[in-house]
Amino acid sequence: MIDINPSDLRYFLEVSQSLNISRAAERLNVGQSTISQAIQRIEYILGVSVFDRFKTGVQLTTSGQKLVAEGRLALENWDRMKLVSQSAELSVEGRYTIGCHTAVAMYTLPKFVRSLIEDNPNLEINFKHGLSREIAADVISFKTDFGIVMNPIRHPDLIIKSLCEDRVSLWRSAKTVEDTLIFDPALAQSQSLLKKIEKSMKTKRHLTSGSLEVIAMLAAEGSGIAILPERIAKLHPNLRQVSKASPSVVDKLALIYRADRTFNAAAQIITTSILCAKM
Repeated sequence: MIDINPSDLRYFLEVSQSLNISRAAERLNVGQSTISQAIQRIEYILGVSVFDRFKTGVQLTTSGQKLVAEGRLALENWDRMKLVSQSAELSVEGRYTIGCHTAVAMYTLPKFVRSLIEDNPNLEINFKHGLSREIAADVISFKTDFGIVMNPIRHPDLIIKSLCEDRVSLWRSAKTVEDTLIFDPALAQSQSLLKKIEKSMKTKRHLTSGSLEVIAMLAAEGSGIAILPERIAKLHPNLRQVSKASPSVVDKLALIYRADRTFNAAAQIITTSILCAKM
């Protein structure tokens, strides 16, 4: 990676997302020839093709797919080094909004917020809460700067960076009302699990809530069996998984932001703080 120019690498990663050189050029506000030349330089240095070219666009080769993962890491390290070297001269200030579900906030925000605001006294952070799909829509429409969301759908305007995984399954306390199921009906994960357990689990009553925190609290005191993410359930020591063999849904947590956002020192510090936090 040392021989590859960081700008060339950014152009390559942009094309790897859109799989279209002209579209990437529009989003980066550069000429198509600039991007084509950058890709040619990368292929010359590596001695392999990173894209297969077609009339309708391009497709990543196997070598190109490997370069995507390594390239992102290399750019993050480069940006981090650049930020450290410039931090004495750059002003880290401004107001930014981070969106996430309240349940996600419980185990993510404590991982980075305190150090972020202590190290940057002129930085103001606002938090906005809602379903992950709502937060993603707000990021796309410029209403929110960053989102920490579950299972984001790929969108041409979004950069998606993986953070961690979680697993939604059935949880209960030692003494539980067996015929009652507690869940948030607005969550796609709940609906998916309901379909999986409708035949095997004969619950007579449903308690519903829009708050995973409330659901976890009710399950912890025995009001019923709950559909919960593992990271939320484990905040309550007396909750245990119904069965290791019971159905579950895997969630993927990611940081999202617009591909065309301006990365000043403050924005870079926020993304670096989130990406480096051990979720």
